[in-house]
Amino acid sequence: MAKDIKTIIALTNALYSASSVTSQAASRKAELEAERKNVKNESTDIWTSSSLSSYIAGEKYDDEAKQERRFGQIRENAV
Repeated sequence: MAKDIKTIIALTNALYSASSVTSQAASRKAELEAERKNVKNESTDIWTSSSLSSYIAGEKYDDEAKQERRFGQIRENAV
């Protein structure tokens, strides 16, 4: 009987320990998933900003190139 009680106590302690570790792991998993979502959102924001910046820079370059061509045509016509 004493042996059975010791076994039950040992199993109860092991179950408690395993439950504690599982709970900690689940909590850590939730934290990591939240961080992953955060990084993904920030990554999307950075990509969007970068794309818009490239587009705007390209538009400005195109506008400057057009102005230079017009200025060159005005010079040619003036000569």
